[in-house]
Amino acid sequence: MTETGILTDEQIDDLLSQAEVRLRGKSHSANEDEISLEIVKPTTTSRKIVPKLHSNLVRTKYINDKQGVAETNAKAVLEHQQSLLADGFKSVEVSHKSKKVQSILACPAPMKVFKFIVTLTVPLGSSFIAALVVVCTLANEEQNDQTSAGPDWFDMPKTDLTPQLKRDLQLIEMRSVLDPHRHYKKNNRRGKVPTFSQTGTVIEGPTEFFSARINKKDRSKNFVEEAMATERETGRFKRKYSEIQDTKTSGKKAHYKKLMAKRRKRP
Repeated sequence: MTETGILTDEQIDDLLSQAEVRLRGKSHSANEDEISLEIVKPTTTSRKIVPKLHSNLVRTKYINDKQGVAETNAKAVLEHQQSLLADGFKSVEVSHKSKKVQSILACPAPMKVFKFIVTLTVPLGSSFIAALVVVCTLANEEQNDQTSAGPDWFDMPKTDLTPQLKRDLQLIEMRSVLDPHRHYKKNNRRGKVPTFSQTGTVIEGPTEFFSARINKKDRSKNFVEEAMATERETGRFKRKYSEIQDTKTSGKKAHYKKLMAKRRKRP
């Protein structure tokens, strides 16, 4: 270095080379301690494209817009063959057809349909005999020669109309007046006798000995005797008859006679 403080070219080159060495050393140490903040995207393999499912359903074909209301197209929803089956009657094949079934199948269409509805939809129980009465009434005259209703109706015998059975049937038709607290379905078969009928006895179970059992001395042979026994205990019909007579004879000749009898008793 000179006295005036002016550096020569050699000195300047030497200082620049030293500074360059120091900078390179600092940059190398900084790269080792520095954490990279750059996001490196992982390499992924491309997926296979799944094809879309085509259900062959067109919205405009099954749903119609009618004045802002969405409605289904019945013709598009229901197939033509199914609609034909729904509009008509399906033939029923019965193996080992009896005479009764053959006569029913030989009837005209409205009569046949009515008979099958009554026969197939009525459950077992109290309505079962009523259905049998309807079917036998609508059947042909060929059933008059039969002694029973056949195995389809549990071999129910033909009705043997005796005076006792006739009174029982009349009492069954008027059963709504026996008990005022019990109501029955209206009966439109007034005076008609069923073709096939059978009278049974209700047998109590072992658990009903003390709850629902009727004593032997209180048991009756038919419905008429049972109604008479109930009347002897309650006296309801006699009381009702006297009440009706009192209302009918009020203010008439009987009332006048009763009033005159009271006057004669006076001293």
